[in-house]
Amino acid sequence: MGRTASRPATDAMVRRIEQVLTTQQFLALPEIRMGEEPYCRIIATDAPTIAVTLYHASSIRARSYYTGCGIAARTDTAARSLIQRMQVIADSIEAAAAPDWIRPATRR
Repeated sequence: MGRTASRPATDAMVRRIEQVLTTQQFLALPEIRMGEEPYCRIIATDAPTIAVTLYHASSIRARSYYTGCGIAARTDTAARSLIQRMQVIADSIEAAAAPDWIRPATRR
């Protein structure tokens, strides 16, 4: 069984995450559906998915991007650009939320 941990969000942590979401224009990101135009007609299999959900006082915004979209088509730069933005958002949230929790594994 895995380990779990939690801690309350600090004001500074929330401000950093809000800044990333604003800078990367999270609320303006379009939906990308696997196998559908205009962003994901051609897909590569076995790629990870990046999912981010923003719970706001009056709404919920969720985006889930399959990173296999746009990989197979060299000319599909729009999908790759959106996926890169989503990766920046996810990495930044992780770094802001758990700066002292991310560390190399230790040997026992």
